[in-house]
Amino acid sequence: MAQYTSLERKNNVTFMTHAYRKKLFALFVILFAIVGVVVLYYTFGYRFDIETFTVHKAGALYIETTPRSVAITLGDEPYKDESSLLQRGTLLSGIFPKRYHLAITKEGYHPYEKNVEIVPSQVTRVTNVLLVPTTIATTTYTIPLSADFVLATAQNHIVFYDQKTKAYKRFDTTTSTAPINLFSKITALAKTPIETIARYPQEKNRFIIKTAKGIFTADVEKASLQPIAKVTNIAAWTTSENNLYYITPVAREKNIVVSSVATPPPATFALSVYDLMLAKDIHTYTIQLPSFITSLSFLECTNTLCVLVTPAGSLFTVTLEEPTLIQQIADKAKLARFSPDGSRLLYQDKDGKTFVYLFKDDLVSLNAKKGDALYVRLSDAGHIQDMQWIDNAHILCFYDDKITIAEITSSEPNNQFVIVGAHDHALYDSQYKTLYIQKESRVIAYPLSFE
Repeated sequence: MAQYTSLERKNNVTFMTHAYRKKLFALFVILFAIVGVVVLYYTFGYRFDIETFTVHKAGALYIETTPRSVAITLGDEPYKDESSLLQRGTLLSGIFPKRYHLAITKEGYHPYEKNVEIVPSQVTRVTNVLLVPTTIATTTYTIPLSADFVLATAQNHIVFYDQKTKAYKRFDTTTSTAPINLFSKITALAKTPIETIARYPQEKNRFIIKTAKGIFTADVEKASLQPIAKVTNIAAWTTSENNLYYITPVAREKNIVVSSVATPPPATFALSVYDLMLAKDIHTYTIQLPSFITSLSFLECTNTLCVLVTPAGSLFTVTLEEPTLIQQIADKAKLARFSPDGSRLLYQDKDGKTFVYLFKDDLVSLNAKKGDALYVRLSDAGHIQDMQWIDNAHILCFYDDKITIAEITSSEPNNQFVIVGAHDHALYDSQYKTLYIQKESRVIAYPLSFE
């Protein structure tokens, strides 16, 4: 009978030899061990990259969008949006760590793109994703005047300046009747031209006006004028919530002589806080700036911080609780804006470069620490004329020929969407999140709440 190394045949039946069974068992044990190790490693989050033949610990990606119910594509792989009323965002887990292109789309909205880096054993977060509609439902008001510009809005009223009659007028958007002259009697009471005007909080018939004689509250219904600060040397002023802030220079002392060397004294300013609800001054702070400061051109405040800008562009922050805590964070700024929660300061230098200075750590969305100044990459930044916050993560950029929405981000690309083209004048009402643009005798309102 022929001899078989692995199989034997007896009585026309083929069966495995004992040695062959041992070898087959060993093979299955090895395969089981390999599969077990692979499953174990997969369970612990390791992934194999077929392109590079490498194994790495997997990472994850967490996404939050406004609005929700979006389509998500990471690389070439589509994912389902898991957000709901009970779950704010979507977590994509078990992702091989490398750089991906993230695309978020929704019908009727501009596509959102971002390059994301998935890190082993970590969750990369892409939050504050704002999808901007391709078409925004607007409301158009026709004002029967030309060559005007919008100044303020207050409870369904638009305040503008009529260059032809040199008068401030108010247009009621609910009735669309002819505009009424606001300040004919007020101007007579003030006995000096009105320089600037601002809305009075929670009032539609009262306004804050600035003249060469000071700052006043004007009640157009009662035709009355009440002083807030009857001073002629107000360097800058602003309103924030229910407070009005104004700053005036204090006469300088003589030079300080130390060891026969005359040293110029610091530039001293008085920063006053006026409570508009209580109608009284509630505090005055003494601010001392470097001696080379001769004047101020811009003031922006929150309840705890103020930012001062000089005509030359020096930008200082002042902590109101300790007004001696003064920090210069820029030397050629041309505008500055606090975010709605006061945790960030958006500022732009005279070359157009835009930065966000952080007063608190933000390691989640910006990967930056308190005191960092994050460079914001904006298209054609040198032509931006003004910027306003929409929320704590998005801004409006006002160009001479367009208005865009841009995100505050540390990653690329910085999504920036055009929402308005050519226009004459524009005003953003942060209280109602509404953008007003003017084209000749038409005022068009753009609601910017995209929930």
